[in-house]
Amino acid sequence: MDIIEQVKERLSVFINLYDILRIIDPIKKKTIIIKDDHVEELEGTCYGFWEREEFCENCISMMAYIENDTFVKIENNEEKVFLVIATPLILENNKYIVEILKDISQNGKIIAKTNNNENFMEYFLNEMNEKIIKDELTGIYNRRYINERLPVDINNSIVKQCPLSVIMADIDFFKDVNDNYGHLIGDKVLMDFAKLVQSSIRKNSDWVGRYGGEEFLIVLNNTDLENAYKISEKIRKLLEDTIFEYDNVKVKITSSFGVDGLTNNKVNIQELISNADKNLYKAKTNGRNKTIVSEVI
Repeated sequence: MDIIEQVKERLSVFINLYDILRIIDPIKKKTIIIKDDHVEELEGTCYGFWEREEFCENCISMMAYIENDTFVKIENNEEKVFLVIATPLILENNKYIVEILKDISQNGKIIAKTNNNENFMEYFLNEMNEKIIKDELTGIYNRRYINERLPVDINNSIVKQCPLSVIMADIDFFKDVNDNYGHLIGDKVLMDFAKLVQSSIRKNSDWVGRYGGEEFLIVLNNTDLENAYKISEKIRKLLEDTIFEYDNVKVKITSSFGVDGLTNNKVNIQELISNADKNLYKAKTNGRNKTIVSEVI
């Protein structure tokens, strides 16, 4: 309660700036909400406020936590539109994330009470939020989303005591594709590779992001190393048997894979990605077009 009072005191001069204050744990997704001087620790998750059952893809509290900066977005809840500001606040040497929510449905004149406008606003907000966390070329998640989402999945895996595995995938000799066919064809190969990976993993629990260049990170929730290896091999063999065709150009590629998973409660995002990347390097230095996993299957 002392922390809550300190937050309220610091923001008291901005009383007209917000309607709701939320103190967020962006990793555990827990919330304390302050509204009209009423303080309540909400059950469930912070994204339940937006009447969602899944983690917000564009989580500005996670951005604020990771980058130690202030972020702003617009969100909708039923017929209301909120301006949301997430900012880190240091209290007693601990970092907290404070979300400031202001209902701008009326004063901002953003939305009228018609179904068409409401549907358009929801579409507009979704489009705007997606552009922040999606890779422009391939349409899959980008590096920012990886950094925001993976710590949450790691925490959930530890709390629920269920396995989590990651796969680092890199297209073999991709420079040769660009040199031989041009960057336009190279871009199409990246797009089709991303589609192939997406079609090979579960839609509701797994996800893939473009880590950089021709390197991709695949995250498999509730999946142990043995099954992660099988999924990696399925993708590898499917790619090996696929010929991409673009007008009169036929392109055949392979990819190398490095697999790692949570081994104890001390593993963090940096260690997990680093270990998978080391296994990827082993796969590439040992002939490419193969999967290297952290444990012997």
